[in-house]
Amino acid sequence: MAPDKVPNMDLTLEDSEMQEPEIKPPKNRRHRRRLVREQAESVDVSQASNQTTSIRETVRLNSYSSDCSPRRRMADPSTIGKVESIVSQINQSLLDQDDCISIPLRMKRRANIASPQPSARSLNENYQLSFPGNTPEEAWRFTVVLRILELIHEALVANLIISKRNIYYKDPELFRSQSIVDRYIDILAYTFGIQRAALNVTATAKGLVAGTFKIRYYDGSSSACEGAKDAVVIDRVDEIGSIDISNVDWVLVVEKEAKGYPDISTRAFLRLLSISAHPPPPIYALVDFDPDGIAIMSIYKYGSFTLSHENANIRTPTVRWLGIKSKDLVSDEFNAASDDGDRKGLLSMSTRDRKKAAQMLGKAVYDEDGVEQEWRRELQVMLMLNLKVEMEILSEREGGVERWVEQRLCEGPVRSG
Repeated sequence: MAPDKVPNMDLTLEDSEMQEPEIKPPKNRRHRRRLVREQAESVDVSQASNQTTSIRETVRLNSYSSDCSPRRRMADPSTIGKVESIVSQINQSLLDQDDCISIPLRMKRRANIASPQPSARSLNENYQLSFPGNTPEEAWRFTVVLRILELIHEALVANLIISKRNIYYKDPELFRSQSIVDRYIDILAYTFGIQRAALNVTATAKGLVAGTFKIRYYDGSSSACEGAKDAVVIDRVDEIGSIDISNVDWVLVVEKEAKGYPDISTRAFLRLLSISAHPPPPIYALVDFDPDGIAIMSIYKYGSFTLSHENANIRTPTVRWLGIKSKDLVSDEFNAASDDGDRKGLLSMSTRDRKKAAQMLGKAVYDEDGVEQEWRRELQVMLMLNLKVEMEILSEREGGVERWVEQRLCEGPVRSG
């Protein structure tokens, strides 16, 4: 197979293991209440019906972009209305001098939902984020959500697309961490019953794609990629009208960062590839032989807990596991490459690895009667051998990763999973 016909999906995967920082909200209740009033009053709810370009909107547009061509998207008036409804309730509570002000939110309860078709009803949990609340932490979280709502509202009325990273840098002292912003943006989208894109909020592009294909966007523009060395960033997925993959024989998804997890743009792009041709090309996953590698593959195939309300549009059920698998560890070539005693990429499982593997085995997908019996068996092998293997070890073989992939594909069709 000619290399220029192979769309090697070299994906850079984002880290989802970030921990929330130590919380140090303002201690003075009067100061916190004044801050909330200023933020609530800064959201001009009258702008929803006025979509004309004004000086105020132009200033906002420029403030969100580091270049002269900011991305725009016409906002859904109903989404603006949902944001303004919450802010209006807060303003009314302030006018009435209520003792407690609240923001209604909806979350997903942590449960055993790792099944191909999790029940959305069982995941809903409504709660109130109150101010001044019972603790300084709750007051701080209320202020964080209100500030995020303010910034989202500004972007929506200006029909402007902003990134989560951009939102964080608007008030880093308040937010403290990018993970805080990410978490509450997803919660707000889930509360409103919409996809995150409907908030005009996007994540910074992280994935790369290479191969031979052509993308056509809804605005009439297009971009093309020619050959395996011509990699482009996976971006503007929601603006893609169609993808020409007529010269693509198969797609290879490659996990690149050991502790990373795929971002929404990469997952959505992979799904588009899976439905852009009839019949669609087979899609293979090459991941580390460890619990995180299998978990990453599961996210591509079934979706994630955090974005369960968007899974239907960003999961790719046809993903097949190419490797690394336990059978690769006993091959003659593998042992020959590892006889020098260095065994680069061959590691013992950490306490975290073993804990994660045990947790995964308790989920429906990996159950004794689950749909992914091979995944279950490989997790058990990892635990029994107390061993994990990084893809880096393939580079030690003759011919490296490229030859290994060719050999696996030449062995015959890889069954789903």
